[in-house]
Amino acid sequence: MTLAVDLFFSFRSPYSYLALPKTLKLVEDYDLAVNLRPVYPLAVRVPGFFKKTNPRFIRYVVLDSSRVAQHEGIPFRFPGPIRSCRT
Repeated sequence: MTLAVDLFFSFRSPYSYLALPKTLKLVEDYDLAVNLRPVYPLAVRVPGFFKKTNPRFIRYVVLDSSRVAQHEGIPFRFPGPIRSCRT
């Protein structure tokens, strides 16, 4: 009997990215179907979130998600500015 789970995924969330390897492992190991449920980024879901939150929130997310990635052995870095691609 196939089990199904909903994966609420934000393409802007480092935690969504970090959840993918474990999710794929569950699919590989068990009879599991994953229903991808994209969600709006936090800044869209909660207008004014970054104005109301503690100014250290972003730094915390960067440090915490980096620690989680290191612990799980997942390659991880935050994106930098787009460089010109001239050939």
